[in-house]
Parts: sequence; structure tokens; C-alpha cells
Amino acid sequence: MHTQRMVPVSMAAVLLGFALSTAPALAANPMPSGKGYIPLPSYSQSASKLTSTERCKLYERRFDGQVAAHEQAARIDEARTLRIEGGRLCSQGSQALGASKLREALDYIGVDSKV
Repeated sequence: MHTQRMVPVSMAAVLLGFALSTAPALAANPMPSGKGYIPLPSYSQSASKLTSTERCKLYERRFDGQVAAHEQAARIDEARTLRIEGGRLCSQGSQALGASKLREALDYIGVDSKV
């Protein structure tokens, strides 16, 4: 009877120890935030399941949020032209082609275009 009480207490001690040991690691790596930060899709919505429309919106927001920080990029003018063209294509129903142009614009300013 004495042994039965020790098992739940021991399990609770193990779980508490794990929680306490991981807390500093979680605190040291907070979620990034700020202007231009676009979070990746959640695990429930993987990147491969994004629609072309969602890709367009994601790339547009990412470019718009990062362009000011990359004004000195060698191909900034070309990137802006691609952003306009990609946005136009996305809004006119050619989302796959528009997303491709937007991805290229991101590459021109040196911003990761991976989803």
C-alpha cells in the first residue's frame, strides 16, 4: 500500500523536473515579432497546403514588411516592379504566376521566400 502512493508522487516529481528544466530554454528563445515578421503556417496548415491565393498574400505581406530594411539591395527597382506585377497578377486571378513574381521580388532584395 505504501508503494502505490510513491508511484504517483514519483511520476509527479519527474514531470515537474522536466517542466522546470525546459523553462529556461523557452524563455531564452521567445517568438520573434515586429514589423515585417510573417509567421510560418501552423502545423495544422502545412506550407504545401497553402493555396495560391494564400501564397500571394503571404509573399505580398513579407515583401511590404521587409522592403524598407533592404533599400540598398542592388536590384531594389526590379524587385519593386516585380512586386507590382505579382500583386496585379494575383488580384486578376493568376495567383500561381503572381506568387512566382512575388517570390522573385523577395529574392532580389535578399529576403527568404521559403514558406
